[in-house]
Amino acid sequence: MSDSLSPAVEDYLKTILKLSMENGEVHVTDIAKQLKINKASVTQALDKLRGLKLITKVKYGPIKLTEKGKGEALKVIYKHILICNFLVSILNVPPDVATKEACFLEHLISSQTQTALINFLENNLYEI
Repeated sequence: MSDSLSPAVEDYLKTILKLSMENGEVHVTDIAKQLKINKASVTQALDKLRGLKLITKVKYGPIKLTEKGKGEALKVIYKHILICNFLVSILNVPPDVATKEACFLEHLISSQTQTALINFLENNLYEI
């Protein structure tokens, strides 16, 4: 499914997962602060996430990822880590640059490219 999610949706999922791991509960204001956007935009995005069955939220209550939402968030985080490792380990990109660029690239690569990248890293990492 993550190939069909927009970069914005993926960023929301990743942010909700990160905040829930750090704080236990996630609220609209937490997301707005983290993403540096207004609460109205967050509320609108959460309606979309709820429609996709990626989160649950009751009025004025905490936001929680569904199992499906958590799975999608983990896929995005995994892609980010994979890309970061490739940039640093194979291309010798400085870690701070790799982290920033991985944030953009994680939304662009398909699951097919991700699989090819995994295979490449598994077959070549020990030769470095």
